[in-house]
Amino acid sequence: LPMKNKFGFVTLSCQCHAMGGRENCCQGNRAKLDVSGIDDPESLTREMQVFLSDICSVTSDNIGENKLPPSGELPTTAKPTTSV
Repeated sequence: LPMKNKFGFVTLSCQCHAMGGRENCCQGNRAKLDVSGIDDPESLTREMQVFLSDICSVTSDNIGENKLPPSGELPTTAKPTTSV
């Protein structure tokens, strides 16, 4: 992954401290983005809603223009080339 993506993940995952996680909650294999409750946003605390908004914003910012086409449009690819 590009450094920008890695930095975004680390920055977001280390917000676990503010959400009540242990001191080392964003180190090694403990690093994760907790999006539990995303299916029912109305039930989330304001703090969790802001966190999820941060995840979406940082992810969108990091991806930039590298996005899939709007639904209904098929991506186009070049024909494979062969060499002998």
